[in-house]
Amino acid sequence: MALLAAAFSSVVFGIADFAGGYATRRLSVRQVVLFSQAVGLVAVVAAAPLIGSETVRPADWVWGALAGVFGMVGLLLLYEGLAKGRISIVSPLAAITGIVVPTVFGALNGERPEALAVAGIVLAFPAIALISYSEDNSESVLWRGGIRHGLAAGFGFGGFFILISRSADASGMWPLVSARLASVTVVLALLLLARNLSIPPRFHWPLIAMAGFADILANVFFVIATRGSLLIIASVIVSLYPASTLVLARVVFGERTTILQRLGLVLGSVAVVAISVA
Repeated sequence: MALLAAAFSSVVFGIADFAGGYATRRLSVRQVVLFSQAVGLVAVVAAAPLIGSETVRPADWVWGALAGVFGMVGLLLLYEGLAKGRISIVSPLAAITGIVVPTVFGALNGERPEALAVAGIVLAFPAIALISYSEDNSESVLWRGGIRHGLAAGFGFGGFFILISRSADASGMWPLVSARLASVTVVLALLLLARNLSIPPRFHWPLIAMAGFADILANVFFVIATRGSLLIIASVIVSLYPASTLVLARVVFGERTTILQRLGLVLGSVAVVAISVA
C-alpha cells in the first residue's frame, strides 16, 4: 500500500508540475504558486476532517509549517526555471537533489533499505537524468541560473520530504493544512510587499486549479507512503515524477521522446520494481 501510494504520488506530482510549468509561461511564477497553493489549501481543509486523525500535537503543526515554507521555495524556483526554458537542467537536478537530501537524512537516521532496494535507488539517478534529457544543453542555458535553480529547488523539495515525514501518524493530514497555510501566507506577503498582487484571468484558472489540486493530492499520498515505508524509499519513488511530465508533454503537445528518454523510462520502471519487491 505504501509503495503504491508513493508511485501514485509520483505520477500526480508530474501532472502538477506540467500544469504549473505551463501556467507560468503566461503568468508570473508567484501568481501561479499563490493561487495553486490556495486551491490546494481549500482542498486539504475540506479533506482533513474526513481522513482519520487521533491527536494533532503542536509539533505536528510546526513540522507542517516548516515543510510548507521549504516546499514553497522549491516550487517557486522550479516554476521559475521551467518558465525560462531551462527544463533540461532544472527538472533533473531538482528531482535528483530531492532524492539525495532525504536519502542522506534517512541514512543518518538509521534507515537501512534491503540490498535490492538500494540497487533500485542507484538506478533511479540515471533514470531521472535520462528522462529529463534535452538536446538544449548550450553553455548559456547551463550556467545562467539553470544549475542554481535546479539545486535550490531540489533542496526545497528534499526539505519538505524530511519535515513533513516528522509529523506523527496520528495527526492525519492536518500537517498538510499547516504546510499550505504557511506557503500561501509567505507568497501572499511577498506579492503584497512587491505591490504585484492581481487575480489571474479566468481562462488561466483551469491550469492553476489542476496544478494546485494535483500538488496537494500528491502530498497526501506522499504522507501516506512515508507512514508505511522508509523515507528513503518513498522519496526515491516520488522523485521519478519527471516521467509523467514527459508523457504528458508527449500526449498534449506531441513532443517526441528521444531514445535516451525512453531508456530512462525503462530504467525508472526497473528501479520501481526492484524497490517494490525488496
